[in-house]
Amino acid sequence: MEQMNGQGVENAVAIVALALSLLSFGFSYFLDRQTRKREERIEGRDDRIEKSTAYLQLEVHSSEAFRFAAANCEAMRFYQSSQRPSLPRGQDSHNAEITRQYYYQCLNLFEVCSNFRRNGVIADQVYASWIAWFHEILDQWYFREIWAAEMRDNYTHDVRNIFDLGTCIYATRADPEVRRREFYSGISHLLGGCDVIERWLDELALTPEWPPKEHGTVVMKGLQEA
Repeated sequence: MEQMNGQGVENAVAIVALALSLLSFGFSYFLDRQTRKREERIEGRDDRIEKSTAYLQLEVHSSEAFRFAAANCEAMRFYQSSQRPSLPRGQDSHNAEITRQYYYQCLNLFEVCSNFRRNGVIADQVYASWIAWFHEILDQWYFREIWAAEMRDNYTHDVRNIFDLGTCIYATRADPEVRRREFYSGISHLLGGCDVIERWLDELALTPEWPPKEHGTVVMKGLQEA
C-alpha cells in the first residue's frame, strides 16, 4: 500500500511538473507573440513616418520649383506656349537657360516621385495627381525641342519612358485633348495597366452631388450637371 501511495505521489508530482512546464511554455509563447506584435507595430509606425517624411520633403522641393517659376515667369513666358511663337525682339540665350534650369528642377522631382511610386512610398492615386504637372511641362514647345538632345540622358528609364512616349504622342496627334488623354493612357500602360491613372481624367469630370438625396450616400455627377 505504501509503495502504491509513493507511486501515486510521484505521478502527481510528475503531472504537476508537466502542467507547470506547459504553463511556462504557454506564457513564454504568449510573451514572445506580444513582443513580436509590438515590434511589428513599431516597425510599421516607423515605416509610415519615414514614408510621410520623404513625401513631405518632395512636396517642399516642389514648392521651391513653383517659386522659381513664379520669380522667372516673364523670362520663361516665350518658352512655355504649346507652339513655338515668333522670336520677339530682345529674346536671348539667358532666358532659355533659366527655362532649362526650371525643366531640370521639375524632371529631378518627377524622377524622385516615380522612384517613390515604384518602391511603395506613395500610392498610385498620389502619383496620378502629379501627372498633370508632367503634362504641363510636356506641353511646352521648348521642352519637347530639347528633351531628346539635351535632357534625356540624365534620367532613369521611368522618366525617359514617360517623356519619350509623350513627345511621340505630340508628334503624331494634333488635338490637345486627344494628346492629354493619350498621355495618361500611355503612362498607365508603362506602369503595367494602372487603372487609377487610366480613369483619372474621367474622375476629374465628376463631383459629389449636393445637396444629397440620402444623407451618407455619396452620388457623383458630371461637373456640367452641378
